[in-house]
Amino acid sequence: MQQVNKSISPTTAEELLAPFTHVCSLSSKGIRSKLVDAFNAWFFLPEALANEVKVCVDMLHNASLLIDDIEDGSELRRGAPAAHRVFGTPLTLNCANQVYFIALQKVMSLPALAVALSNDASSHPSLREHYTSNLASITVELSRIFTEEMITLHEGQGMDILWRDTYRCPSMDEYDTMVLKKTGGLFRLALRMMMTLAPPHPDLTEERKQQFTLLVETIGVFFQTLDDYLNVSNEQYHQNKTFCEDLTEGKFSYPIIHSVHVAQAMCDQRLFHILKQRPTDIAVKQFCVRLMEETGSLEATRARVESLRQDVYRTLDTIGGSPLIDECMQKMCKLMGVRA
Repeated sequence: MQQVNKSISPTTAEELLAPFTHVCSLSSKGIRSKLVDAFNAWFFLPEALANEVKVCVDMLHNASLLIDDIEDGSELRRGAPAAHRVFGTPLTLNCANQVYFIALQKVMSLPALAVALSNDASSHPSLREHYTSNLASITVELSRIFTEEMITLHEGQGMDILWRDTYRCPSMDEYDTMVLKKTGGLFRLALRMMMTLAPPHPDLTEERKQQFTLLVETIGVFFQTLDDYLNVSNEQYHQNKTFCEDLTEGKFSYPIIHSVHVAQAMCDQRLFHILKQRPTDIAVKQFCVRLMEETGSLEATRARVESLRQDVYRTLDTIGGSPLIDECMQKMCKLMGVRA
């Protein structure tokens, strides 16, 4: 067989990544990038290296949104048409998978970047020695972390889909497990990459690492539970997505799970049966919201968000506080109309 040129033109490469470019062009909360900046106050990564961690995590996040919107049949993302509604499902799906591997390629290049940055004249000789002598082991560890967390993320997403498609309402404990895997996955991935890349520091003990992990996981559950609450209660949220989109997706979010369980105890399965039909009619969805209000589920979700907020700050206090994390929490709580 004659040797084939495997390179493609810049125009074709751009077209293949058009769905990803589309979702990246839309405004986002930027929470994950802000958390990287916050944690770098403890890890002391060179700024250029921390920025590359942010790029990797943002790539994974935006690629996962492309797939999420396909799996959920979403019409809107961040107030604009979802990428698969613009470019079609096949190209969008292929693009998302391609970006996953581009991100992995960038993750594998981070140790070499760390070595290059440590060769700067201003770097301490011990830093150069650390990165140079541990280049191979750091690369292997980053690969392991990436693989573990991407598998975990897909397990969480799969649980969410399985419950939806088999009409099985999970328990609250199962919900928390799913969120720790799904929403907490990229938070944890960023943290673990930073801890692996961090130069040696006496304060970076195993106990300290466990505290950091607990913090990001609690933030992840807080973030998702708040998102579930806003989906059925916040007008600004509805401007960026369709009204009560979780109902149309047939999704078992926190307030829906709470309401289904409370109602079933009273032999009332109206919300459960409507959810199975994935309603699109606004009046029907407004009726579902009233059912959730009657079962006290919106108030219970709000109380759960507040409890998680307090857990975040308790853990943060044991670590020493962080103005940047506090800023992130303030912005998220503002959406719910409360002060952090």
